[in-house]
Amino acid sequence: MANIKIDANIIYVQIDGSWKNIGILRNRVLNVHRTRSKHLMRNFNAYGFNKDVIESDKHFDYVALQETNMDEKNIYFIPREDILLEGRLYKAEGYDNQYFMSLSQLEQYKAED
Repeated sequence: MANIKIDANIIYVQIDGSWKNIGILRNRVLNVHRTRSKHLMRNFNAYGFNKDVIESDKHFDYVALQETNMDEKNIYFIPREDILLEGRLYKAEGYDNQYFMSLSQLEQYKAED
């Protein structure tokens, strides 16, 4: 399991010796930002969530994924348990172990405008 720390409500994970900002914790919700052109894994048409952070149930119950896709912005409010149950566990070379959820899976969690 990776080292996880929280500093000023920001959750960090230590990967290959350096600390990576994962997101901000507010009211048991992990808020993460993703830009589709940069973060979407094309093989699965999916976003990844760090395995160790998702499996650590001490800090949050939901992930609020705030996605930017060109001029469009979407928010998905995903129960952590659903990521564990429905996510596809995969480790790409050079990346941490992640649970991936496809855009079609995420659609059910999309917040109304």
